[in-house]
Amino acid sequence: REGLHGETINIGSEQAVTVRDLAERILRGVLGAGDIPKKLRPIELPSRPREVKFAFSSTKKAKKLLDYETRTSLEHGLGETIAWAVLAGYLWSAATWVPPSMENA
Repeated sequence: REGLHGETINIGSEQAVTVRDLAERILRGVLGAGDIPKKLRPIELPSRPREVKFAFSSTKKAKKLLDYETRTSLEHGLGETIAWAVLAGYLWSAATWVPPSMENA
């Protein structure tokens, strides 16, 4: 569209999500349902000075300038991304993963 060159426009869902929650959602998507193994669980470290505590994407400007609306939920988008990464060989899935001790069995 004309007149938008140089504009910074956020695209997102306006849904606030913590980094921990996002990491856990990704792990559950890769590992499947159930508990996340302790060694893979995200850990929380003390906050650093001036660290951003909460952030989310406001799409008001995108709606106004581009008539944008979010059509994909975070859950669906993560599922699609994880499925693509598994098929592309970037990730293993719980269904296809073979423990290293069993690879040559």
